[in-house]
Amino acid sequence: MQDNDVVFVTGKRVSLIAPARSYMEEFINKSISSEELHRNWVQSLNNKEAYLAYLERINKDNQFGTFIKLKKTNDLIGVVNVNEIVKGTFKSGYLGFYLFSGFEKQGLMNEALKLVINYAFDSMQLHRLEANIQPDNINSLRLVHRVGFIKEGFSRKYLYINNKWQDHIRYALTKEVLIAQKTECITPTTMKDNATHDLGVGSTLPDCRSILEELKQREPIFHRREYGTSSEALENMTTTSFWEVGASGKRYDRDDVIKRLLARYAMQSIDEYETENWATKDFCCQKVTTDNYLLTYTLIQGTRITRRATIWQRENEIWKIAYHQGTIVEETS
Repeated sequence: MQDNDVVFVTGKRVSLIAPARSYMEEFINKSISSEELHRNWVQSLNNKEAYLAYLERINKDNQFGTFIKLKKTNDLIGVVNVNEIVKGTFKSGYLGFYLFSGFEKQGLMNEALKLVINYAFDSMQLHRLEANIQPDNINSLRLVHRVGFIKEGFSRKYLYINNKWQDHIRYALTKEVLIAQKTECITPTTMKDNATHDLGVGSTLPDCRSILEELKQREPIFHRREYGTSSEALENMTTTSFWEVGASGKRYDRDDVIKRLLARYAMQSIDEYETENWATKDFCCQKVTTDNYLLTYTLIQGTRITRRATIWQRENEIWKIAYHQGTIVEETS
């Protein structure tokens, strides 16, 4: 820390501090070195004029900005902003965030966002935070889902970024939902007709409870577009030896499944996806071997009910699917 740092809040590994002119050189250098990582997601503050303009903006009453400092090394590692804050009867703001290159995929932004969320709801007395994320920004979509945000909808041509109007997926979190998630173990889901009806854990043992809550957010697999719909995204979420047994009893290997999914995604419009109705219940999680977990649950799609089983494998804190099976248990006209 610098001697004159204003610290908003500190966590286990990171601290949130007030942005300052004294960090300009470090910030600009890290912004430049992170341009490949940020690609189309972030308007880079890679020069003095942009950095000073940012400082001026966040000093306004309707803006909040914080730098993320890594406590162990004192590195400046990223930024979280709450933009366009409206008080009164609205008490809401728009969340934006990014890490610098070299600090991603370590859970650091996860910790920082949780600190910001609590700070926004408690110290800033906000009621609602909204996060709008481009559909191809898979890591950020996964992150907001993990920290409790709920998908509300799809906003076409929402923001003008890099000389183009970009579509965004809209997520939101209210103070009441956050409290419920903490006290009742409610799993985030979408605000359309989809729902996770069962909040119990069945025969899940206590040491698997946290894994259960994490994996429930990812099911039903291949129905959640926020985890990606490209060939690369599907490869990233499955192991090389992944295979599936379909409802017909036929076996499909990884290439077969990805080919079928790409065809399905290509035919399904965003409107069709937004109105797709499904619900899940009866979740149970069991540890199979080290970093391998069996998740079972029921999927309800109108009159079609299937019992599903997924084997999830954790590789370097990344979840991948090793096996999946769906068996029809009821289908009525």
